[in-house]
This record gives sequence, C-alpha cells and structure tokens, in this order.
Amino acid sequence: MTSLDLRRLAAEFAGAALLVMIGVGSVLFAQGNLLTIALGHLLALAIGVYAFAVVSGAHFNPAVTIGLAAGGYFRWRDVPGYVVAQLLGGIAGASLVVAGYGQFALDSNLGATRIAEPVAVTTALFIEAMGTFVLALAVMAFAVNRESPRGLAGLGIGGALAAGIVVFGPATGASFNFARTLGPETVLQLAGD
Repeated sequence: MTSLDLRRLAAEFAGAALLVMIGVGSVLFAQGNLLTIALGHLLALAIGVYAFAVVSGAHFNPAVTIGLAAGGYFRWRDVPGYVVAQLLGGIAGASLVVAGYGQFALDSNLGATRIAEPVAVTTALFIEAMGTFVLALAVMAFAVNRESPRGLAGLGIGGALAAGIVVFGPATGASFNFARTLGPETVLQLAGD
C-alpha cells in the first residue's frame, strides 16, 4: 500500500466521521425538526465532498463505493479498504459526539436511525434502498458525470441526502449509509445503552 493509498483511506475515514459527527449532532439538538436534521446532514456531506473529493473521491458510504465499483468507475481491489475506513470513520464520528456531549448524547440515543412503529421491516428496507439509490444517482450526476459543473458536487449530493431525510426520515431515520447506521449503534452497544 502506497502513501497515496493511505491518504485516500484517511480521507474516507475522516469524511465518514465528519458526516456522522455533524449528522448525529444535528439530530441531538433538532428536537425532531426534519429540516434542521436534513440541513445538518447536507452541510456535513457538502463539507466532506469539498474537502476530500480530490483525495479519495469522497464516497463516505459503502453503498456508493460498491456502486461505483459495479459501474466500472472504481477498482474492486480498493473496495474493502474504503469500506473498512468508512465504517471505522462512522464509529469515530459517533464516539466524538459522545466525547463532546457525554450522557446527553447517549440518552438521546446518539441519533441512531430507527424504524417507526407502524412501518414493516420489508417496507423500511425498500425505503432505505430507494434513498440509497437516489443518493448514488446524485453521486453519478454530480461527481462522475464529466459535464456536471464541479462546484455543485457537494451541494448536489448533500441535497439528495437532505431530500431523502425530509421524505423518509419519519419512517426509517433515513440513513442510506451503513457507516452512518453502524457508528451510533456500535457506540451505544459499547456504552451499554
């Protein structure tokens, strides 16, 4: 593994950590306001894309990495490293929220995504798959498409995530990202909550 490879993995780790830290933080203080939660996630993803796209491509999401590899836009041999970096970044981001807000963050369920009471598991899986598809579509439109204006990638991809949160948040928590789901869940389990 070259130093460039390590830089790419570090960028994926940092971007996933940033997304989870700011996303979870927005959930803690939004008091259920979906627009605030969506804005927090939009800004976190936009900042990550603008900061790290030139280093790693700014995937921050295992589904995006796998989707890009399946489409021939990313090397399959790099997928495992990216996914591990993203998952560890998600855990680090959730840990940073607990380090900053302590028991309040744990009592607030650390912004973990949950399936709403009347929603069936199969419906929730379908919703998460649809949201992930829209997010991946935005990545293809704004980051992969060579004709897309480069300055809009962060806001376009973040906007897709925000739209999904507004529409699907009440049903599933609208994670659309296993690193975003795993981070808070892991930290809650380790904390015994």
